[in-house]
Amino acid sequence: MKSNSVLYLLFLFPLFLLAQDTESAAAQVPSVAEIIGQVNRYNQANGTFQPIEKEYRFSSTSLIVTGEGGELFISFPGRISARVGENSRVVIGPAVDDLYEADLRLGTVTARLDPDRDRLHQPGFAIRTKDGVSRATRLRPLFEETSSEARKKK
Repeated sequence: MKSNSVLYLLFLFPLFLLAQDTESAAAQVPSVAEIIGQVNRYNQANGTFQPIEKEYRFSSTSLIVTGEGGELFISFPGRISARVGENSRVVIGPAVDDLYEADLRLGTVTARLDPDRDRLHQPGFAIRTKDGVSRATRLRPLFEETSSEARKKK
């Protein structure tokens, strides 16, 4: 009887791991947390802009366009969030080499990273512009130095 239990375990365990990998892969893509005003995404299949829906998952790269007064809040795995401001164009997609990237074409993107997150085991975040790439994980210590220096001067 013990040998049957072991055989069932050996047979079912790989299926369990496969199911977990599928769930974790689905959880590893950014999703829309909140929408304010008019926000569209470009649909490459038919070449049109369509309104984006709450909880939309960025399983592939998508061009996002916000109108006047429009804002988009995106939740990324690894305790990262981003805000796309009004009149903006940005390309968002899944992580590449454990790095999420917002390719800012026009407008404003603000990223927030939890300072208590595990930086070694969680993905990073970067904002790419025509001038280069700014990695958000390197901005926080610089900001802390700047704000503490400003407090000393007062």
